[in-house]
Amino acid sequence: MNIYTRLGGFVFLIGFTGCASVPLMSLPKLARIDVETIDVSKVEVAILTLEGVRLQDDAAMLTLEFEGKITGEKIKGRFVLPQSDEPLTKYLQKRTKTGMKMERYHFDEATSADFHSFRSKLFALKKKNPGKNPISFGVMTRPCITAGTNFADSIPLTVYLRTDPNKKFYKLLKKQNMKFTFKNPEDRKKLICK
Repeated sequence: MNIYTRLGGFVFLIGFTGCASVPLMSLPKLARIDVETIDVSKVEVAILTLEGVRLQDDAAMLTLEFEGKITGEKIKGRFVLPQSDEPLTKYLQKRTKTGMKMERYHFDEATSADFHSFRSKLFALKKKNPGKNPISFGVMTRPCITAGTNFADSIPLTVYLRTDPNKKFYKLLKKQNMKFTFKNPEDRKKLICK
């Protein structure tokens, strides 16, 4: 069963996809990013978590969403970032303490093309809906727990981002505890990696 959760302190029930996203302007560091012109082929994400947590192949996902208040139309795009085999930068190495692990993700050529195509549609819709209609930006992840790992009902994650390979990563979201609410004890097993 696929379990995605949006980072940011929300509680999700096991068994559905958490699709909420955050307004782009609500995070000062994101507010400086110009979605209309950014070259996403340069965008990288790094996720810090416990060694006993395994991030799935589609662990890092960015979402863009816009709803036109005039036309009532809504558009949403999801972009899975492939894992990078590049070594950790010195900045990321310093933040990977004992018992933790860091993994890097980036936009590849195909994902970048999908993003650019979607972005054209999004801004065409935004043009038909002038005014202060915000673009929502979300960071989502899908973890699982390796068998034998003890954990409570939350998984700590920290997300780093950089928009240019010549610049340093910066902390996008401070340590977040992904909290899970289980309908029954058996649901807890769904977080165990297969």
